[in-house]
Amino acid sequence: MTVIAPKQLSQVVTSEVVTGEDMKDTISNNTGPSHIAPWQTVTFPGTVTFPGTSNIPYSTQRYRKRKLDMEKEGILKRKYERKKVPVCKQCGHERIPPDHVQYFMNWFCKASATQSFEDWKSEIMKKGYGRKPKPT
Repeated sequence: MTVIAPKQLSQVVTSEVVTGEDMKDTISNNTGPSHIAPWQTVTFPGTVTFPGTSNIPYSTQRYRKRKLDMEKEGILKRKYERKKVPVCKQCGHERIPPDHVQYFMNWFCKASATQSFEDWKSEIMKKGYGRKPKPT
């Protein structure tokens, strides 16, 4: 059994939890306690344990700790606010049909257009946009 002096107790940061599975080698070598079953957990005195963290991934533990430290220091991240509807770059209004139509990543704006949708679409198709023929 490990004994930690009071001087070292403040330096202990990690938990030292040993299960019965971990103790199989110790039991076979007669160097430790032989009364630990595989389903039992032993915590050595003087160690700090964090309950329920054994099944949580290390990266999640670090993220939670970093987030808690930032909250204690008063550093807050701005919450992400999603834009409800995209805005048209041509007219400045929301891109809502039937005034705005998308054709192969190109937007047609009825408010700022100088031609009809069919003419605009035929020009886009001449530039190479549109459905490609299937290779035979």
